[in-house]
Parts: sequence; structure tokens; C-alpha cells
Amino acid sequence: MRLETRGVYYGIQAYSTNGFTSLSPGCQPDRMDLMELLKVIESRIRDVLALNHSFAFQPDMDSIIKAYLDLALEYADIEDFSRMAVLLLKVVLGWDASFYVTQGDDCEAALQASTQPEIMDCRKEGQAPSLRLADTPGREGNDYHFPLDVRGKTQRSNPEPDFGPLIGQICVRPGRDLTETELLFLAKYADVVALSLYHRLLSRRNEQHLAFIKKLVADIGHNVIMPNIFFKAYLRRLAGKIESLKEIQDRLSRLTQSAPQLLPTKVRDLNAELANTGEGIQEEFEHILKHYVNTSLFLETLLRQSHFEKGRYVLKKKTCNFRKDIISPQVDRILSKLRERRIEVDLSMGGVPDQILEAVVDVGLISQVYANLLSNAVKYTRPVPWGNGERKFIAYGLDLLPGAFGYGADGIKLNLFSSGPAINTEDRPFIFDEGYRGTNVERERGTGHGLFFVKEVVELHGGKVGYEPTDMGNNFYFILPR
Repeated sequence: MRLETRGVYYGIQAYSTNGFTSLSPGCQPDRMDLMELLKVIESRIRDVLALNHSFAFQPDMDSIIKAYLDLALEYADIEDFSRMAVLLLKVVLGWDASFYVTQGDDCEAALQASTQPEIMDCRKEGQAPSLRLADTPGREGNDYHFPLDVRGKTQRSNPEPDFGPLIGQICVRPGRDLTETELLFLAKYADVVALSLYHRLLSRRNEQHLAFIKKLVADIGHNVIMPNIFFKAYLRRLAGKIESLKEIQDRLSRLTQSAPQLLPTKVRDLNAELANTGEGIQEEFEHILKHYVNTSLFLETLLRQSHFEKGRYVLKKKTCNFRKDIISPQVDRILSKLRERRIEVDLSMGGVPDQILEAVVDVGLISQVYANLLSNAVKYTRPVPWGNGERKFIAYGLDLLPGAFGYGADGIKLNLFSSGPAINTEDRPFIFDEGYRGTNVERERGTGHGLFFVKEVVELHGGKVGYEPTDMGNNFYFILPR
């Protein structure tokens, strides 16, 4: 049996949920006098009141609606709200019901709540009952189903949600045939529930978006804006070299005019100076170029439009040469700082082979994982006893881990080691938490965001992060599916 209801509830009374006036809930005019708008809304109110009066619902049905209006304000959580919606029917009318909520913009819905023990038992056992949403009310066997449909009932000014107009379904098992009045009541009840659920889904989506934007702002500040400060130093150095070149050129010009007999010797000397200066300019230019390329990669990755559209990081994966495309550019970028702090890069234990790996990753985001790990290494690498003296060094490497993600699912373990005292035992469980900074940070500046970003990106790739203390220092690693 199928009950057709497009603008008609079960063939009993034809009306559109928003068709009584020229202004529907889903159609706000661009321009309208305030008094005219009030009149249109007033007309809509009177139409709905008249229509509801004509339904002549039984007192217990009216009590459900009244109780629902109070309880809907109390239960903001979608699952608790779903429980309340089905329990009202059970408590007042004695009807069992189940509540399903959409899983996205398709027509698949998952069970949220039910008063039928056998259905909830399936969910407890991890079977997660689901169904395909019907776009019209109907009956199958002993069950009546009512779609939670918000078509034509929401404001167009709302941003496009990540779900379609069919956002769920209520399935009722009364144990008998329902009257036309009861069917009409359940259809109206489903309409009221649908609007409440819609706004809860929007609210949840908006909360997720706001949380993501906050994290994104932090990521941009930490991974792009702060490193860009290096540009100032490079530009100052370049400006100094350019000024030296100008002075040499001026001297050569004056010499040409005043003492041409001295040209051969002086020209050679000036040419040597010019060559040295040119080499310096070239070196500084290369620094700037590397920084530009790296910053551009980070900007393009962090400010990717799809991130904002989806409200989360969206991976753009490709197969890459890990050493050439990701690790070496990040190590090269901080070589000057490593040298300033007399930190060696030791690859004597293996390093990363120069080959294309089968792992498929988002190059921009994984590059920033290394950037964060290397930034920490620069700040926290300390000397350790070595032979008759001491030594400061970092090392990076790669291991293949068969079965790291289950039978037949291999992984790639990439690590960055830095010499120095091991992280304090009490700090280790929290080092990947947002905003956490250990007790041994000394006077090094930081935000506590870097390792959290590392964890977030690696887990987004389906991987996992970890830390291993050693006798010589600290080893941070992450494992990616191969």
C-alpha cells in the first residue's frame, strides 16, 4: 500500500504546506515594505490556525504536540531528540516507532532511536540498521513510514547544507490499521519533527565548520605566516648585496673616466669583486626562491577552496618521490638554521631511499608534517655524549611495515630523530594534544599547535603518529598506509 501525499495528506484534505499566501517560508522577497511583510506573515498564521482547527485531532494527539514543543527545546542533541520523538508516541498512544536520520546527500539513513527492543538490540551488536528513505508516506506490512522532508519549508537564505531535503524517516508500528485522522496526525507530526531535525543538522554542520575554521586559522598562522618572517631577513641581505654591486659599478665608471691607463689591473680586481658579489646574490636569490616555492605550496594547500566548501581538510593525493618531493625541500629550507645551531644531519643509518614509493599522499599537507617536525628539531635538539666529546644531530628514515594496518595492509613508517634529553614521562601522553607544551621547552617559543597538526594530517591519511624515547634522544614517527 502506498499513500500519495504531494500537497495532499492521504487524500483527505488537499493543501500545500506553504501555498496559502504569496509569501512562502522558502521565498523571501528582495524588497518589501515592513508593514506588508507583517501582513503576509499574519495571513500565513491565520491560514495555519484555521487549517489546524479543521483537523479536529483527538485530545491525546494535541497533548503530544504540546509536549513536543516543550521537550524539543530541552533536547538539543540529535540522538536524545530522536529518542524523545519516538517515546512521545509510545507513552501517549502506545505505538512503537523508530527514527532514522540521513547519512549525507544520498537517500541512506541510519537508525538513531527506537522503542522496539529487537531493533535496538541489532544496533547494540554493531549492526547499525539503516534503510533507504522514501519520499512519500506509505505502508509496508505492519509499519507505516513518514519521511522527514523539508522541501519548501526552509529559508533560501540558509547556506546549502551537506544533506538533501529528505533528512530522515519515522517508522510507526501501531499494531493495527490506522484511521485517516491518525494518518493525518502522524504526517503533521513528521513535518514538525522534520523542521526541528533540519535545524539541528544545520547547527551541527555549522559547529563543525566553525571549529574547522578556527583550526585552519591556527594552521595558517603557525605554518605560513610565522615562517614568512624569514623573507624579511633574506630581502635585507639581498638589498645589501645589490648596494655593493652598485658601488662597484660606480667605481668602475669613475675609473674609466679618470684613469684609463689603470684599467687592466683594476678591471681585473673589480671583476673579481663583481663575481664574488654575483655569487652572493645568486645564493640569496636561491634562498628566496626555495622559501617562495615552499610558502606557495603551503598556501595553496591550506587555502584550498575545497577545504572551505566541505568544512574540513580535503586531501589531494598523488604518488610521489618522498625524498625528492617532500623531505629534501623541507630539510634544505632549514639548513641555515641547522648550521647556526651546529646541528648535523646524519643519514649514516639509512635515511630515505631515492625512489618513488607506492604510498599516495597529499604532498602539501605531508610536507607541512615534516616542516613541523623539523621546526621542533631545530628548537629542541641538544648535544649528547659522543666518543671523547659531544655531538648534536638529527636523522630521518623510512621503514616498510608489513601488516601494519591488518593482514595484507602494509604501512610505511617515516621518522625524524633529534639528539638530546628524552621528553619527560609525564608529558608523553599529551604531546600530540592541541595547545599542549611540555615542561622541558625551556625558553623556546611555540604555540603547542605543531604536533597536533601533524597528528590531524596523518590520521586524515588513515595513518597514526607516535613517539619513541631513546638513549640518545627523541624519535617522532608516523605510519601511513602503503
